[in-house]
Amino acid sequence: MRPEPQNTITDMDDLNGRLENTKNPWQSPRLKCLVVCSAGILRSSTTAWVLGQPPYNCNTRNCGVAKEYALIVIDRVLVEWADVIVVADEEHLPRVRHLVAKCSNPSKKVYCLNIPDNYAAFSRPLVDAIKERLNAHGFVGTKDELLIGQFDLTGTI
Repeated sequence: MRPEPQNTITDMDDLNGRLENTKNPWQSPRLKCLVVCSAGILRSSTTAWVLGQPPYNCNTRNCGVAKEYALIVIDRVLVEWADVIVVADEEHLPRVRHLVAKCSNPSKKVYCLNIPDNYAAFSRPLVDAIKERLNAHGFVGTKDELLIGQFDLTGTI
């Protein structure tokens, strides 16, 4: 009998060898930005799309913290992969803090946009709010981002 696939991912394993993939030398040289919201479907997918466009031009991934809703759940590999992390609102910070503390760069920059979960995905008001908050943070979307004003894990707008 064939074993059931495992859907549970723990922080303790190396996630089936995926940690090594975060250092793939053939990835884009663009800033790698992980975008996090509750389910990884509305705010984070829209923010990832915005960050992938000019003037930011980031290499993005998006995910969610709510295991019961997220299609892609935040994990140690995604956090390790990212140069910076953008969270939709403060409720996501505890899970992000936990994972950042375990990665090879525990001082990884985290931006909190404080965008409530009351927008439709890709709606003009959501896109405008994202751009406004990114600009208020001084987010430029280049590797220079890592050299610009440090935001700690509680740094919010």
